[in-house]
Amino acid sequence: MLDSAERERASRFVFPEHRRRFVQAHAALRQILHRYTAILPGELRFAAGSNGKPYLSHPAAGALSFNLSHSGDLAVAAVGEVPEVGVDIECIRPIPDWEEIARRSFHPMESEWVLSLPAERRTDAFFQVWTKKEAYIKAAGHGLSQPLDSFQVVEPAGQKKYVIAGLELPAGYAGAVAYAPPQCEVRLNWWKEA
Repeated sequence: MLDSAERERASRFVFPEHRRRFVQAHAALRQILHRYTAILPGELRFAAGSNGKPYLSHPAAGALSFNLSHSGDLAVAAVGEVPEVGVDIECIRPIPDWEEIARRSFHPMESEWVLSLPAERRTDAFFQVWTKKEAYIKAAGHGLSQPLDSFQVVEPAGQKKYVIAGLELPAGYAGAVAYAPPQCEVRLNWWKEA
């Protein structure tokens, strides 16, 4: 059901379990998009924006926007009839230099917030902020060309461009979705490897 570009990307994974997760996540995304478009999963065609963000290149897709993220054993697809949507998940894991990453990459208020929390909550908070920032830049389609410290996702008083919400995921994962206003329903379909 995958196209040649997806098969090529899958073939570049060194570890078989990473290749399998990629293939399963992309096949699941195609099945989910089929439900919204009635286009057969294997007939869905994708194109990429100037920063690599994929979109459906079929006229029957209409205003449908989607995004996919996978980490560990979990994949999340966000799909909605909104101009832009982004989703990100991360398996919460130890990162020895996370404090330096937060100071360097987060808005100053965000790094202050994470570092002000009790030590046992900081790692989870770091990943909450990280996934919200990733979802934001994925929705915007800017990729990493937009510096992560140039916008705020923790109490974003001045940020009105996107609605950003954390996701309720299984323990050990953090995730977020971002989409263009107005606030609306965005269906989140998540898949967990059996």
